[in-house]
Amino acid sequence: IGRAALSKFGSPIAAFAETTKFQPNTCSAGYPHGILEQYLKGDSLEEFQAKAKTVCDAPPGSAAGTSANRWQCYHGVGHAVMIETNYNLFDSLSVCDVLSDPSDQNGCGYGIFMENTLAGHFRSDRLSPWVKPTEPFYPCEVVPSAYQDPCYQWAPAFLFRFTTKGAKEAMAFCMELAKETNRIS
Repeated sequence: IGRAALSKFGSPIAAFAETTKFQPNTCSAGYPHGILEQYLKGDSLEEFQAKAKTVCDAPPGSAAGTSANRWQCYHGVGHAVMIETNYNLFDSLSVCDVLSDPSDQNGCGYGIFMENTLAGHFRSDRLSPWVKPTEPFYPCEVVPSAYQDPCYQWAPAFLFRFTTKGAKEAMAFCMELAKETNRIS
């Protein structure tokens, strides 16, 4: 739906503004994700970086311009660049790096790590090379510190997806890691 909306409304912001008339998470956020995936489709890394700087700029006071919707927009950028770079984590993060606002970087990072974790959830041919079933917190230890929180935030989804641990064991594992790394999410 989002891909078609981009064609109909002509720009990501115009298409994104349409979803805010209904609910920001229309189609479980698939609508805004589709807009951005289509907008960035086939671009080079340099083009991603250039477009990322302004793609989520909405008119002040507009529904699309709220901080929550802007964060969701950059979250969609994260998904899109991860897909379009064929799951090249560090190239994708370099797109987030060009954003000057920490909240924009955060939204972009969350989109990247959500896509990294869930890539093969619905399609087994899309398993990210940055997923290691035997290391549930990889690649969190090797990414820049600005992106470690979004990475660790997706670790529980990874645990449930790739391990046979039950909820109680997974939670204990996460709490132990939080103590070791001084992280509580």
